[in-house]
Amino acid sequence: MSLEKSKVKKVYDVIKEYVKRKSFSSLPDVINHVGNHLGKDSDLTNDGIEKIIKSLLREKHFMLGTKLTREDILKTDSRERVYSYIKSNPGANINELMSENNLGGKQVLWHLKFLRKYDFIREKKYGNQKAYYNVELDSENDDLLFYFRNEKVLKIVDLLKREKNGLVATNISEYLDMHYKTVKKYLKILLELKIITLNKDQNKKLYSLDEKSYEQALSLVLKIVNKNK
Repeated sequence: MSLEKSKVKKVYDVIKEYVKRKSFSSLPDVINHVGNHLGKDSDLTNDGIEKIIKSLLREKHFMLGTKLTREDILKTDSRERVYSYIKSNPGANINELMSENNLGGKQVLWHLKFLRKYDFIREKKYGNQKAYYNVELDSENDDLLFYFRNEKVLKIVDLLKREKNGLVATNISEYLDMHYKTVKKYLKILLELKIITLNKDQNKKLYSLDEKSYEQALSLVLKIVNKNK
C-alpha cells in the first residue's frame, strides 16, 4: 500500500467509526474529529485531511446528512439482488426488477434510489420507460443494450434476416401483426443504430438488415452481457 493510500485508509477508518454514531452532517466537524482522533503525531495536516475527505465524498464513500456508507448499500439482501440483476441484464426496467426479484414496486424504487445515489447504477429514459445500467459500463452502448432486449425489435430483425431482398414497412406490419406506427418507430431506431439500411426501389422504401453491422452489434451485446454475469 502506498503512503497516499495508507493516509486515505486512516481517514476512511476514522470516519467509518464516526458515522456509526452520528450522521455526516458537517464537513468542518468531521475534519476536526478526524484531526483530533489522529492526534498531533499524525503525518496529516488539516488541509490534507480535508482533501482526502472531499475525495471520499466525491467517490460517494460517504454522503452528507446520512450515516450510510457506500459499503452499507449492498448489505441489504434484496438491494444486492436488484443490483446483481441490473449488472447481468443491462437495460432492465422496473417491471423486470419487480418480477425477477419478487419485489413490489415501492421496494424496487427504494432500492434504485440508493443505488443511483451512491453511483452503483445509472438511469436512462426511453419514452415512458426507464432503463437501468451498471455505471461501470460504457454509456455509449446503452441504446444498443436496451433495444436488443426489446421483443418487437428482435421480431423485426428476425424477419429482415429471412427477407434478404428487403421489405416495405407495411409488409413488416402485416407479417408481424404489429401496428404500422410501432413498426415505423422501431425501424427509425434500427436505422439510427445502423442495424438496418433503407433503399429506394422505384416508389418503394425497402428496409434491409445490414448483416455485418448486426453481427458486430450482437457480438458486442453478448460480450457485455456475458462479462457481467
